[in-house]
Amino acid sequence: MKTLFSKKNILFLALTSVLLFSCKKDDDDETLNGKPENLVDKEHVALNDKYGITAIFPVDQWTNTYTDTMPTNPDKYFDEIRYNAILASYLNDNAQTEEGGEPKYLTTIYFMRFHNTFEDQASCDEFIKKYKELCYDNLMGAYYTGITQKADTTIGKGNYKATHFVAKRGLNVTDGIEDLYFMYKKPRLYGVLIKIDDERIESSFQKCLDILPTISIK
Repeated sequence: MKTLFSKKNILFLALTSVLLFSCKKDDDDETLNGKPENLVDKEHVALNDKYGITAIFPVDQWTNTYTDTMPTNPDKYFDEIRYNAILASYLNDNAQTEEGGEPKYLTTIYFMRFHNTFEDQASCDEFIKKYKELCYDNLMGAYYTGITQKADTTIGKGNYKATHFVAKRGLNVTDGIEDLYFMYKKPRLYGVLIKIDDERIESSFQKCLDILPTISIK
């Protein structure tokens, strides 16, 4: 690939700019702290299942935004692997520096539903492989310092079979990890991405992992 590092810069900046700026804020009654019908009990609330995937959260600890039709960028590099998602952010890990400024959450979980549909697990597995290559393997050495191999696991209330890998982020971006899970329920692929800065891993990563067993897919 010609001028590989420059291409990596462009691709990663395109992806991260979408992550940071394309989120559609919910009204107050659409957040995890909101609608009474989303309450599970006095201490727990359910994520909106707009995209077919939901999870249970402690009340008053998380908020959420919609991240529709992403990622996108002008050269259409990501067009084949686009998804919709609801982004849950841990309120205590807001690193906002200016009063009244936009929140900057250091601990987040993306609940993803991909646009593509799949006839079987094999075709879905090929797509997951392509997603990993485009968004992670091709950016190794530019933004990621380590990426694990894909592994099989189970996740959620339904013990969904899942593909799992972890990427260590650093170099040209804030140090952190991205912990990813992909679940196929015919004909759709769903994903969960835990994204957390290094400085919050010790205090907050387990709070994200505690959410995983509550995941369910419609």
